[in-house]
Amino acid sequence: MVPADAVQTEIRNDLSNSWLYLFSKNTLFTYPASAIRANILKEYPAAQSVDFQSRSDIFGFGNNVGLQVFITERSPFALACDAVAVKDATSSQACFYMDSTGFVYAQAPLPFTGNYIQYELSSTMATIIPGTFLTDPATFTLAQKIIGAVSGTGLTVVGDVIDADAYGPVNQIIVADGQSSAASSTPKTTSIYFNGSEPLETELRYFSEFWAQEATSSAITFQYVDMRYGKDIVFKVYSNAPNSAVSASSTKTKK
Repeated sequence: MVPADAVQTEIRNDLSNSWLYLFSKNTLFTYPASAIRANILKEYPAAQSVDFQSRSDIFGFGNNVGLQVFITERSPFALACDAVAVKDATSSQACFYMDSTGFVYAQAPLPFTGNYIQYELSSTMATIIPGTFLTDPATFTLAQKIIGAVSGTGLTVVGDVIDADAYGPVNQIIVADGQSSAASSTPKTTSIYFNGSEPLETELRYFSEFWAQEATSSAITFQYVDMRYGKDIVFKVYSNAPNSAVSASSTKTKK
């Protein structure tokens, strides 16, 4: 994702200049390593680190420094997407690659390839911009813990919509329906809402126990499961009726 030819041209142009029009930048001891590194990291967010190996043919004092630049690129961990409902891989929404720290670094081409979780920010939160972090570290760490716990129940997490309310960050975890066809234009998903109304470990334990008791092993039938109502778990299931999308919502008291 970092264009080698463009970087090489930029470095050559920089080394062809002089310090204060007096001293050449193209020597072993005067080439601007810090400035080159900073420029690459700023211009190309996909670059994670920049290292150099240099030599000079004239004992380190002459011109024509031999410079090798080693750029380590970021690895895609997930997709950061525009604030619209999480969709399938044929969606036209803009998505960007994000590394495991939550740093957004390059636009992802359509159609998406790879089984990446899609992270979205609600429309009331900051816009996703390459070269920045998706959100603050505490919010991103919280999302990772929740996704890990939900995945640990055997569910396939495909997305997380990060929002906030009066009680703090809200994570709407999107779970795929393993029974839906990949070609379906409207595959069923389950949304699971967490906002830390209870201590996180307690809230996750409540969900794990609820899911083990209520969900069937053959298919996902819930439209949503909402953990944000204190002692009650509020949920809604998809209806089996041909002309009805969902049944009425229900509640279950946490134990």
